[in-house]
Amino acid sequence: MHLTAHDHHAHYAISAPAAARACATLLTCALWALTATARADGAHAAAPTSGNRVTPAAGNIVADGPAVWTLDAVVERAVATYPAVQAAHANVRAAAAGVGLARSAYLPRIGLSGAYQRQDPVATFTLPSASGAPHEVAIAPHDVYDAHLGVEQQIYDFGRTRARVDEAKAGERAAQTGADQVREGVALDAVRGFYAALFLAVSAKVERDVIARFEEAKRVAVERREHGVGTDFEVLQTETRISAAESRLVSIESARRNALTGLRSLLGLPASARLDLSGSLDHTREAQDPSALVERAERLRPELQVARAELARAKDAARSARASDNPTLGVSAQAGVRDGYPIDVTKAHFNSLVGAQLTVPLFDGTARRGAKVAAARVEAAAADAERTRREVDTEVRQAYENLQASFAELESATAQATQAAQAGELARTRYKAGTITNLDLLDAETTLAQARLGQARVSYDILLRQSALHHAVGDLLATLAGRR
Repeated sequence: MHLTAHDHHAHYAISAPAAARACATLLTCALWALTATARADGAHAAAPTSGNRVTPAAGNIVADGPAVWTLDAVVERAVATYPAVQAAHANVRAAAAGVGLARSAYLPRIGLSGAYQRQDPVATFTLPSASGAPHEVAIAPHDVYDAHLGVEQQIYDFGRTRARVDEAKAGERAAQTGADQVREGVALDAVRGFYAALFLAVSAKVERDVIARFEEAKRVAVERREHGVGTDFEVLQTETRISAAESRLVSIESARRNALTGLRSLLGLPASARLDLSGSLDHTREAQDPSALVERAERLRPELQVARAELARAKDAARSARASDNPTLGVSAQAGVRDGYPIDVTKAHFNSLVGAQLTVPLFDGTARRGAKVAAARVEAAAADAERTRREVDTEVRQAYENLQASFAELESATAQATQAAQAGELARTRYKAGTITNLDLLDAETTLAQARLGQARVSYDILLRQSALHHAVGDLLATLAGRR
């Protein structure tokens, strides 16, 4: 139920020139407000939300790429072209348009209306004329026309529109932080894919080296057999080890091709595109404090920022729901021409209308229940933000502990690789001298290969866990950019 003050119509109560001036003034103010708001919306859309955020155009996928792909090139390409990132930026643009949509309530509504009717018959009556002959006068015209230019402008709504604009702005911030979250996730996938392909390439090289050493051992075994100091069993043993190493190499190469296929998909490259990677499994150890990392994550982690933005959005939505029951005050004006006025019903007359309207809601059950729903959503968003904060805290600390464990494991793996290399060199020398058996040499070469693979695997794990830690903190892209 609403209490409404109706518009006041003026035809002859005010003069036509005065009404025209009033309508012209209102139209001028309305057009100025429309222009000013459009400029504000344009500036709002043009201004970046953050200095370090770039929104690429949708569909901006480059078919070619560099001859050699570094980690920076892979991450940059993935973040710029991956569909999920483009969808997230499209959501940001939609949210920015939503802010303009909410602000449109401040704009006037301008419309041009026209109507024409032909009516037959019409009532008439007869009056004597000056000459004494009867004169027929029509009460209404046969042709009825009415053309008006109208303007309606809301003057004040007691915070209703402002609350909706704030809610839309909170939604835009949530969309932007959501886009940052997607970009960080895509960057992590790119890092993982890049290092996985590198690790498999290193593993393949180790297996090829093993095969080459086994081939050399086979050559020596054949020579020993020909000189009568070796046996067929030694040659057969070596061939068995070669076959096993070749089988492992086939599996590694297959895994590497699959990794490159996934990387091409991430980069938006054709399946037949050449993808040569340039990089290493080298890494540096950084001094880090877990408590400081948690504090940094609470400032930077996109998931936590999204949760907080959704909480702010829920609060603005609750305020908007409460404001939906507020009064509204508006003005309207019309100016045009129409016929049908007394004396000469067929003559066109200037017609104007100026009015004001005040709407005061007295009872609206929907608005009250909507406010309760919005309040409950605020509580849910607050609980979700706290849950996200705890999860981020746990993820950062676990990522830190995993990284420290990998560094500790690296020391052991490096020592094993060094010792295995020394043992392998000694075994080759002693085998040529005939002081150890072929089986001893093959075992030493196998141990060396396993040690080198283990060292490469630990280095690979460290790089992945460093990236996972930076992702948990929320500064993976910033860290990668700082290393360039």
